[in-house]
Amino acid sequence: MKRKGWLIVASAALACLAIGILWTIRLDVPSPKAWWYGKKTVVRVEVWEPGKDMATFAMTMPKGTLDAMYALGLKAVIETDHDRQVELNRIWKQLQRLPQGQKLRYEEDDATVTIWIEPAKTDANAGG
Repeated sequence: MKRKGWLIVASAALACLAIGILWTIRLDVPSPKAWWYGKKTVVRVEVWEPGKDMATFAMTMPKGTLDAMYALGLKAVIETDHDRQVELNRIWKQLQRLPQGQKLRYEEDDATVTIWIEPAKTDANAGG
């Protein structure tokens, strides 16, 4: 009975190690460490359409949530109300390598999509 218990524990530890290795490889964290590594950050997305003075779509999402979606191979697609789709999986590696404060912009169906990573606002720095 003791041997079976140790075998189960060893198997579970090996499975956890394999998941950790695959997770790390899949995320492909930039080297040297990116400015956001180990910090609480968010991903911001804005869609700007021609002739509009404001973004027609904007969202903020915790980067950790998107990391998990990407690492698990889930489809990370943002659908706007104008039948437009922003596919985060396609640009994820470029986004992770941006220097702090820089934004990734690309054209898609006559609109400009702007996406960037920024530090999350906490209660201590949320005030003005």
